[in-house]
Formats: sequence, structure tokens, C-alpha cells
Amino acid sequence: MPTFKKASWIWKENPRAGEYIRIEKKLPKGSYRLRAACESGFAVYVGGKMIFSGGYDAPYGNAGADEFFFDLEKEETTLKLVARYVGVSSSVYRAGKAGLLYEIEREGKILFFSQAGEPLIVCKGIVTEEWAITPQLGRAVSYDFTALENTVPAVPADRKDEILFRPFPRCVFREESPKITTQGSFTLTKGNTPAEKIENTRLEESAQTGKFPLELLPNRFFIADLGRESAGYLTFDIFAEEETEILVGYGEHLADGRPRCRIDTRNFAFSCRLKRGGNVFTQPFWRLGCRYIVCLSLGKIRVNKFSFVHSEYPVKEKKTEISDARTRAIYETAVRTSRLCMHDHFEDCPWREQALYAMDARNQALYNYYIFGETEFSRANFELFLSTQREDGLFDLCAPSEISVTIPVFSLFLLLAACEYYEFTGDSAFLEKHRGRIERCFSAFLEEKESGLVPRFKDTRYWNFYEWTEGLDGGEIFRSKEQDPVLDLPLNAVLVIVLKKAARAYEKLGWKNEFQRRSDTLYTALLKNFYDEAEQAFYSFSYAGKKWGKHGLSQMLMLAAGETHREELLRNILTDRFPRVTVGFLSIEYDAVLERDIKLKNWVRKDMERIFGGMLEKGATSFFETEKGEADFNGAGSLCHAWAAVPAYIYRKYFMDESK
Repeated sequence: MPTFKKASWIWKENPRAGEYIRIEKKLPKGSYRLRAACESGFAVYVGGKMIFSGGYDAPYGNAGADEFFFDLEKEETTLKLVARYVGVSSSVYRAGKAGLLYEIEREGKILFFSQAGEPLIVCKGIVTEEWAITPQLGRAVSYDFTALENTVPAVPADRKDEILFRPFPRCVFREESPKITTQGSFTLTKGNTPAEKIENTRLEESAQTGKFPLELLPNRFFIADLGRESAGYLTFDIFAEEETEILVGYGEHLADGRPRCRIDTRNFAFSCRLKRGGNVFTQPFWRLGCRYIVCLSLGKIRVNKFSFVHSEYPVKEKKTEISDARTRAIYETAVRTSRLCMHDHFEDCPWREQALYAMDARNQALYNYYIFGETEFSRANFELFLSTQREDGLFDLCAPSEISVTIPVFSLFLLLAACEYYEFTGDSAFLEKHRGRIERCFSAFLEEKESGLVPRFKDTRYWNFYEWTEGLDGGEIFRSKEQDPVLDLPLNAVLVIVLKKAARAYEKLGWKNEFQRRSDTLYTALLKNFYDEAEQAFYSFSYAGKKWGKHGLSQMLMLAAGETHREELLRNILTDRFPRVTVGFLSIEYDAVLERDIKLKNWVRKDMERIFGGMLEKGATSFFETEKGEADFNGAGSLCHAWAAVPAYIYRKYFMDESK
């Protein structure tokens, strides 16, 4: 196990949110080992080439660290380590104390290590802006290559964390040059952010192709196409005649002939102030999720290189043989969707949020067991998430994050994920380690109630979200007043499913529990309180003796929860009597249908071809958050969402033998 031998935590005096520091070391030829940890992540450049950007998100209370091995063949090579302190919490970051820890070792000898008094370069050229990229991703940055940097002495950082090294592989980088699809001129429009300026500027197309190196006169632009949805970092080599500025925007789709980079208050763009002469740059930290990139130049420049460094988690797909071309296209696109949402942790999407949600992570892990046979990455994600347990016994909405509101049912999906992980791996030590947290979370749901059911969480800290369907989206997220203690079927039905799964795991481990009894009691209460005999369907909600709301989700969850009314529920699902479940719940729906009647494989196959084949017909290179694609959420619908990788899971679980 790696360990730091001499290093101590350092930072500059008076840490401020949004600041960046850098250390530079001249290294002679040889074989090296670098160990590093930073509160907000770091990037490593060797000989000007970025070899890493990010950081391991260790369970709360620990600091995540990485170890690198590399060989240098030149007599002298510069190593640069750029460290950041974000300092403001978001959906992808939990603010802590600034700190950097590093050691550079050659042939068993520590050449350099972090210590008080050493010179730190303050990166004035990375500017943290007041506006956010998105609420989830936090504040945007811009770059100023003309900024004068200064050097300050390092001081001890107030950190005494236990160090945990990354337990799974780092992402690998692959550089690719995109194709220029459009060139032209523009007259810049005013705006508060680069994204707003790009969105409002009129672009006059003059050519549809081009290649690098590319000469650009003032007020000229180009649009580059990566060919498909991608995740990674922009790198370029640009010569500027004089100091000038470029604006770079990115997006998953084109609107009005350009990438859609300004959506409501979201800003998928940044500015770069170029110095006179050469500007060689690989953007650290802010990984882009996109297909299209637009670059607007305010001055005369020569773009020698404009490339994209793809960041990919090194996981190997299980062997597949699918003869049908359409089925193979759906399967391969689903696999690619899953890959694009794995970096330092599972992500809901590579573009808009890059956040780790419990329900999404459960789906991703389950898919990956079948697609890749991957488990160590999944375990690390669950270790992180289980460390976020709140005072109420539930878990945070995202990890790592610091958000006051959480989704109660997502905590149940985390428990389901933990039990499924044990089911697939036999890793009893994992369940033993987290048994207390699992049981504490169950206790938050299982307090005795007169009805035998769990009422809706009514406190302002809870978002009673299930899916993006009217009546099930939980209304506004942040509330100023409590909700009525409504009884809702989805929450209780998911609890039934998770209790049954936990009961099987506990029984296998020989642990005493009452999970099955509580599950049976809840299921009986659901039948009593929500079933409509005349309609032969289930309501979704009840309160003060009234019942309302019929959704496909409720029918599906009751089918997954038990055998009663199986025929009616199957009929409700197969005939679309009520609004169908959205993409995020399709894996549970398909499992529920096929586990109750395997002869319905043809219905499942046709449904996947309709939904996901329909996305392919719209030009998808990865699968969408919802069937509406970019049109959903006022133009902010994700075109790559991990939970949409469901076809690969279903094909592998139920169809692979017959697809050979």
C-alpha cells in the first residue's frame, strides 16, 4: 500500500476560495514515482503534457490520494503540479480546508516533498468567475495567459486527514483532433458571461469545412465536431499576433447553427486571454461533456493545434456477439453511454452535472456487473456514498457534496445497491462494515405507523421526487414550508423491494432481522390502501381517506414488489393505460415484467427498439436522459445519461444467448 514518507500538508497563507497554486520541478532522466493529494483535486503536467486531472473522492473524513509512475528519457524535464482550492460546496464538491501533499521519488530516494517554506507559484491566470457553469458544477473559470504570476512561501495547512489511496484505476487519456464543420465571421454581442455572448452573437457562415493549422482574422469563428458525444479536456496551440481574446463554447447539440452553450442560467463556455506569441494550453479540472465546440477569435491568430483529450475509465467489455445490426447498434450505444459516465466516480451525465446520485449509481453498478464484470469501481462509489449519512439516517443527495435537501427514495436505492453489490461479489466484509449505517437508514423509514405505511417526508429538507412525470416529480425542490403527510405508494413499494433484498442478504449471512416480516406488512398495507377494484389498478397517493393519481410507475413497482394482481398489473403496463415509467426506471420495469413472465421478452425487445432505436434515428451517439432528448427541461435535456444504458444490461441478462 502506498504511503507518504516525508511530505506534510501545505498551502499558501490566507487560503481563498477559487484559487490555484503550482509547483514546478526540473527532473533529470530516470524512473519516477509521484504521490499527491489535494483537497480540491490537482493536475499533473510532464514535459508540458497533462497526464492527470482530478482526484480520488475518498469517504468523508479521509483525504484521497494518487500514485503515478513515469519514465523520463530527456536529460531535464519539467514537472508541473497544479492544485486548486474550490472552497464553495456544490453537487460535485464538499468544501473543506485547503491543502496539498506531494512527494517525488526516484529509485527509492525522495527528491522533493511538500514542506513549509518551499516556493509556491500563485496561478493568477486561472480566474474563478462569479457565475456558475451549472448549479451542480459550481463556479466557472476563465483563463488569462497575460497575467503576471507571483511566488509565495508555503505554510503548513491545517489538515490531519487519514490518507486513502485510490483503490481503482485512473482514467486514461486519448487525444483526437476534431473536424472543422463551419467557419465564418461574427459581430460580438454584449453579455455578462462568455456563454451569453456566444449565444446572442450572430454568426455568418462562410465555409463548411477547414483544417488545422487555421488562420483566423479578427472576428472570425469556427465550429469543430468531435463526431460523437465525448468527455475530456480541450488542448490547443495558438499563436497570437497581439494580445487578444478567444471565447470557447461547447454543447451536446447544435441550435441556430452553433453549440447550445447558454441555457437559462447555465454557462457552457469560457474565455481565454491570449498573450502575444505562443499559447500552449491543456485545460485542467473542468472536464467538458460535449460533441461540438465553437471558438470565436477577437483578434488575428493562427490555430496550430486544437484537440480534445478524451478521458476514459479503463474498463474492458465482456465479449459480445450480436448478429442483428440494429440490436448491435443499440447495445454498443448503451455500452458507450455507460463508459462516458465513469471518471473519478459514477456520473449521471458528462455534460450538465457530472454528479454522483444514489439511484443513478445503483443502475450504473448493476449494468456494469453485466457489461464489464466490474466491481471495484462500484464498491468505491458506495463507500463514498455510505459515508454521507445524515443525522436523520438518510444519505446526501449527491456525493461528495453539501446540499441541505435530499431525496428519501434515493437513500433506499443506495441500500438496494449495497445488497446487490454483495449479491454479485459475495463481499461480506463490505456489508459487515456498513451494517450499522444500513440498519440506521432502514430505521428512519420503519418507525411504527397507524396505517402500517411510511408517510411522505414532509420536512423542508426533503424532495419527494420519483421521476420526471407530472405528480411524481415532487414539485419545487427547495421549500419554505412543510408538505402534508401524504401516503404515497412509490416510496412504500420501493421500501418493500429493498427490504426483501436485504432480508435475503441477511439470511445468507446468518444475521437476525425482521426485514421480511416488515416487507410483508407493508405490502399488505399497500394492497389495502391503494388498490382500486373497479379500475383494477393502483392509486399513487392517499390522504385523509382520499386516493388519487394513477401512474405507470406505481403499477410497475407493485409488480416488482409482489405477485398479487399480477395479471392486472401486467396488462396495465403492456397496454400503456397510464403514463409509462421514464427512462431511469426502465431497468426495474423490464426486470419486473420478465421475472413475472419470461414469455414477454418480445414485448421488452420491441419496447427497447422503439425507445432507444428512436434515439438512434434522431442521431444519438449516446442515449438520452429522457425520450425527449435536448428538448426536455427547457432545452437542458442531457443527450448522454448513465441510466439510459439499460439496453446493454437487459440484452446481457435475458437475450445474449439468442443474439449470438
